Amino acid sequence: MAGKPPSFLIINVSRIGDTLLVTPAIRAVAKAFPGAAITFVGHPKRCEVVRHLPFVSAVKGITKNWAWLLGHWRRQRYDFAIVYGFDLPLVKYALRVAKRVVAFRQKDAAVNKRLYRAVEPPTFQSMHSAHVPLLLTQALDIEPDGHHLAYKVTDRERAWAVSFLQQQVPAEKCPLIGLQVASFPTKAYRDWPVRHFAALCEKILFAYPQAHFLLLGGKEESAKIRELEKYLGDHATVVAGKLSLRQTAALMQQLGLYVGVDTGPTHLAGAIGGSPTSLASGGVGATWSWSRRTTARALSVAASRCARGSAGSDGSSPPSGVGYSSRPLIRTEPRGQRSRSPKSWPRLRASPA
Repeated sequence: MAGKPPSFLIINVSRIGDTLLVTPAIRAVAKAFPGAAITFVGHPKRCEVVRHLPFVSAVKGITKNWAWLLGHWRRQRYDFAIVYGFDLPLVKYALRVAKRVVAFRQKDAAVNKRLYRAVEPPTFQSMHSAHVPLLLTQALDIEPDGHHLAYKVTDRERAWAVSFLQQQVPAEKCPLIGLQVASFPTKAYRDWPVRHFAALCEKILFAYPQAHFLLLGGKEESAKIRELEKYLGDHATVVAGKLSLRQTAALMQQLGLYVGVDTGPTHLAGAIGGSPTSLASGGVGATWSWSRRTTARALSVAASRCARGSAGSDGSSPPSGVGYSSRPLIRTEPRGQRSRSPKSWPRLRASPA
């Protein structure tokens, strides 16, 4: 397209995982229209996962509850708006501030008539989650630029993470393994019993006696965190509920391995690209897990990348419904592990019944 590239408004008010799943679509827009001003608007508490991406010009927060107040005095600020989800206040806001709006077909026929493109939404679980957001950009004849999710850890955040770990975790403790022990309350069917995490950690410590665990998450899962901490003792450091979202992400980049039952943080770990990632989760109609061989490979890679130092990141890593690539992006010299005989390896206290 000749002349000034069009401006885009991308609206996606959702949880962490679904916010990250839109990043391939945003990247596709940026590639199709070099130099285009792309504004991302998301949930005020989660839109920060898109901040600092090189192809996003501005990041703002919005909710469906106060979207109706916005855009009445400055109309058609954007050339295009792409709206994800089915919240009518958000779609109507886009119609007020953009010349052309693309969205999935809504239940309101009058709104659908005003859309530049009304895209039929796919039936539940009929498509890979990373492919669904691209349906809206493809409605504008924008070709995908890969399906990998994107997240950018800044140099300052990376330096903070390295300093934090140097203060909190002894240098000889490696590999460093992150654990997300619970999903959010409405998805509790994904959760493992704490005793399963304890058993997994015991097996990891048997093979890698210098391994150390970072217990991630929020305040909501504090009871499970305390229970697991009791069994891990000095093999664990609790950061759950103590850090911001972006601080947690910066620590994730320094992990040798991540294991979690919540898809949002797992998408985040994979998008960061700093560690081999395993997701083990069971739900209605689907069971997600890694095979023993894959898990062993991930642990082997984690053990070979013990050092926690400065790292480069291209802000993206291949996604999957089961797990993420075990290709680590941390490029530092590995620290050696102490040689111990099996009898001297640390063992956990008895796992909970």
